[in-house]
Amino acid sequence: MPQKLCLYCKQPFTYTTKGGMPPSYCCEQHAWKASAARQKTRKAAMERRVCARCHEEKDKSEFGGPTNPYCRPCHTEYERERKGLRAKQDPAYTRMLNLRRYGLTAADVEKMLRAQGGRCAICRSDDPRGAEWAIDHDHSCCNTRKQSCGKCTRGLLCSRCNIAIGNMRDDPVIARAALEYIITWRKVVDERHESS
Repeated sequence: MPQKLCLYCKQPFTYTTKGGMPPSYCCEQHAWKASAARQKTRKAAMERRVCARCHEEKDKSEFGGPTNPYCRPCHTEYERERKGLRAKQDPAYTRMLNLRRYGLTAADVEKMLRAQGGRCAICRSDDPRGAEWAIDHDHSCCNTRKQSCGKCTRGLLCSRCNIAIGNMRDDPVIARAALEYIITWRKVVDERHESS
């Protein structure tokens, strides 16, 4: 009877064949254990990937997806470079990306601005205090910097008002408290001026 070395336990074993390939393992249990060990090795190898940009081996969770060749920091850097080059070639590109994020066109923004009388929806200033009017949307609906549903767009604001409501986290309670604070202290300051 022919003998062979088991690939799992490294012990010789005898076997009989009916014309096919000779077995690689002395028993079915060793074949299962070897298969499980191979799967574990493959899985461990898939847990780590090499970034195509920085060439560092990193955990797969460091990548945006199974087909993304760059780790997250390198992907961010790549996108910034790509958008920077594109913006230099076409100054309207950045504005177009911003409008697309809110599901708007330049014509939609012009229509909104006309409806607001060409002024900020909050302070009524006709100066955007920046290159463009800020598109305001409800962050409780679409709390993301990537894409808005387009239904939660509220209006156009100057940069100061946009920053102010952002710093108040779009919270009406905080906004009311700020208003009451300003009114209270304006009275106190006015009384101090009158008494002096």
